Amino acid sequence: SMSGQDVATKWVSQKYDFPVKIEHLMAENKFVEITDIVDGPVDESLFKLPEDYTKWIDPDDLPVEIPEWAKELSSAPSMTPPFEKDMVTGEIIRIPVTAGQSVWVKGASVDESEAVAKAIPFKDGRPNKKLSWYNNFAMQGTICGRSAETSIEADEIVLYVFEGNVHVTAKHFPMREETVKEGGEYRFMSESYDNVETRFVNVYDGESECVVSFWKDGVDVSEGPIKYRTFNIEKKGDIKPSTFSTDIGKEVVIRVTKGEIVIKMGQYDTFKF
Repeated sequence: SMSGQDVATKWVSQKYDFPVKIEHLMAENKFVEITDIVDGPVDESLFKLPEDYTKWIDPDDLPVEIPEWAKELSSAPSMTPPFEKDMVTGEIIRIPVTAGQSVWVKGASVDESEAVAKAIPFKDGRPNKKLSWYNNFAMQGTICGRSAETSIEADEIVLYVFEGNVHVTAKHFPMREETVKEGGEYRFMSESYDNVETRFVNVYDGESECVVSFWKDGVDVSEGPIKYRTFNIEKKGDIKPSTFSTDIGKEVVIRVTKGEIVIKMGQYDTFKF
């Protein structure tokens, strides 16, 4: 149901944990039903690519080209928050990534002209993603830019002014960061009703998995099937960010059921710098 209106009825097979019939209640006689289910192995040949096919590689999975302005990045100054600094077009500041901290940056044009500045995570001298992925933290009305990468993902956050003259303010915000192996738990006690920002980074040579639950007064008050609270991270180095609400329970408990995961969590008001 949505907003008190029934919209669909679903029949889920207890044996297969899969819907075998879905009836749409907003249209007459509209449904989907699986009637012939055969138990057994699937012929692997069904998944083989035809010989004249070439596997497509997503360009976003390829290493990002180093922009021209970052070719001599190592010569740019490195600064550790907190600091304030006026920056001009083409100027670069490098902020080292520190375990247990996120980097917050705020920018404002020092005159009436438009300013464009970005905080870009770099690893081994190369941007993590295309520059278009990152927002202009100096745009009027922007509260700040936040970078919560772990040291596994990035070794520095690079501030670069693409256009204009910008007064930059940078500071650290604490985020708990722990490595948890299979069978271990990570517990985070909420101090407010703000969402809990989370990053899961797989550091295991294979698949890692964790289950999230919510506790209140020593009791597990998690809602919904466990499969909807399970995070699977298939490859080493893969990251899954997530946001958790603590409306149900004030304590977030993450249990690693497979592999090894770096977990980084912090709670802050998104409307404050």
